Amino acid sequence: MNTKMQMTALEILRPFIISELEDMGSDWWTKLVCPFLSQRQQLRAWGMGPSYISQVDFSEALWVLRRNWELISDRHEISPRYEEVLIHLQNARNAFAHSYKEVDDAWLAYDQNALDLFLSMIEGLQGEAAA
Repeated sequence: MNTKMQMTALEILRPFIISELEDMGSDWWTKLVCPFLSQRQQLRAWGMGPSYISQVDFSEALWVLRRNWELISDRHEISPRYEEVLIHLQNARNAFAHSYKEVDDAWLAYDQNALDLFLSMIEGLQGEAAA
């Protein structure tokens, strides 16, 4: 999963996370985000407040989504298979971030398909909300 893929995905993930978590109550920030961040991330997050989400990197975005996936998927009745895609995206991101060798084109295509599938699901939810 290359950097370009991650940056493109963040354009959709960040607003989605904010929208979903804000709808879960005024204490969304303290209950649904901060407890799931590392100590280093928490220091930065508390300093920035909820605007922190608009600047998270791909790993942090996936982590916050994963930790809140049950709430989000129950709310929208999302197929459990999308959680498997989310887990794949986390693993693909970690493999890319911690790999010192060239990424195989076949895996890159697979990661792109998984990312496209997940983002299209999000865009579908956003379209339903707007309707």
